[in-house]
Amino acid sequence: MLLAKNFIGTADDKLTAGIEAQGKTGLHQRIVDKGHRVEAAFDSPEGSAMELHDTAQLELQVMDGSKVIHAEDATVHYVALLTAAENSWKVRMLEAVPAF
Repeated sequence: MLLAKNFIGTADDKLTAGIEAQGKTGLHQRIVDKGHRVEAAFDSPEGSAMELHDTAQLELQVMDGSKVIHAEDATVHYVALLTAAENSWKVRMLEAVPAF
């Protein structure tokens, strides 16, 4: 999976569990990205970690195979914790939260 290499720790565990759960039901979710407003809330002094707040405009679709059976627009607020690793950033934690 394309995203998997950028997720570690609990973020990877949640992503994997969500994908496995969708596979068991035969239904899956597709997320259509309609834009983001990202703000840096914290950047560690040594540059090894940062916390980002993201307000995402999304279309959430429930799919049965290739057929959309439900769709809705949503504004979702996320908090992400990223840590430096190798030559890139890794998502260590990603949580949807109530509005900031």
